[in-house]
Amino acid sequence: MSVRSKNISSFGGLLESRATGLAGISKVQHPMPPATRRNEWQFRPGTYTPREFIREIAVLLESVIVQLGPDKPGEPDSRSIFMDGLRSSLSHEGREATLPLADWNDEHPSELTRHILRIGKAIYQYASESLGAVPGNPALTVYSPCEGHKWVPPAGRLLRSERSSPVLMMLYNEWLHQITCLRDGLIAFDNFEDVVLNLTDAERPGTRPMQDVREALLAQIARGRVSRETLLETAKVLTAPDLPAGGYGFQYDHGVVLPAALFSGAGSSLFLRYSPTRLAEEPSQQPVLFVASPVPRGLEKVDLGSLGAASPSVGPWDTSLRAEKATPGDSTEHEAVLRMIGTTNDEPGFKVDLGRVIANLDAAADASPAEEHEIAAGTRR
Repeated sequence: MSVRSKNISSFGGLLESRATGLAGISKVQHPMPPATRRNEWQFRPGTYTPREFIREIAVLLESVIVQLGPDKPGEPDSRSIFMDGLRSSLSHEGREATLPLADWNDEHPSELTRHILRIGKAIYQYASESLGAVPGNPALTVYSPCEGHKWVPPAGRLLRSERSSPVLMMLYNEWLHQITCLRDGLIAFDNFEDVVLNLTDAERPGTRPMQDVREALLAQIARGRVSRETLLETAKVLTAPDLPAGGYGFQYDHGVVLPAALFSGAGSSLFLRYSPTRLAEEPSQQPVLFVASPVPRGLEKVDLGSLGAASPSVGPWDTSLRAEKATPGDSTEHEAVLRMIGTTNDEPGFKVDLGRVIANLDAAADASPAEEHEIAAGTRR
């Protein structure tokens, strides 16, 4: 497939011109699944924005409140206690923190740290908005394996009091863990508030599939640097979990995910960006993995000095995007190569594989000063 858009100077502009009416895709119904055990919490599989997801799981906390019963006069408000616990869980430091950030208090904290702090603040706001928005269930139960979440002391005293029970402990733990996994899954996206989550795993409800990659992600964050590959695999978990590893971006039912560096005005070269658009026309609506085309044999290196001078073409330019099968004739491979094609005055201008561009930008970003000198001199091997 291809798209044409005149006088567009950025890849982001091409995507913006490509919107295909997916803006309302999160407004889908979430029918209740058949109950397997009486009164057990049943997450409704479907698509959610982060804000919608927080509201969907609010029943866990509201059911804790209902089953605890009214607070006695002079006692702290139970909701406030549990929200303080969530704030501490999402915090960057402290005993209850689920993702400590070593440089949060530096004069110039890292881009990654600032990004994670923004996500935590937004998620806490979503949870605050959902307080009292759904009714609690006085009989709701859930089995929630212990995930090691530490409670703030007031929450611990309340959940171990005579008002409580082991069921309430698990309801609260599940609420905390679902939100924690959501925070971790959104780290991959610079526009995390817009992402449409595809949460359809009936065996592992909600954001629990994040457990597959969470340990590797948190280990890299602890070292202060996360690779684009890790962020890409993280992004797939809650959007397109059936895709294989690899690639540099992908398309799924509800949009496209590509490196944010491709978009004009992007604040980061590290993260990914979600766009409610479609680039590859797949009749089966299967997810598509965007990969770089292999470099033809003999063209791995180019001697820049051997290239003759050329007069630059003057505009206006027509720019188009084309998604082509990575393996022509193989209908079982859901992989595509994205190419940007430019023409002027109906004459061919350029044809660029975006995957190769990204790979070379990443290599340049990781190059040492000596390697940068070799690249500039054209002598790097």
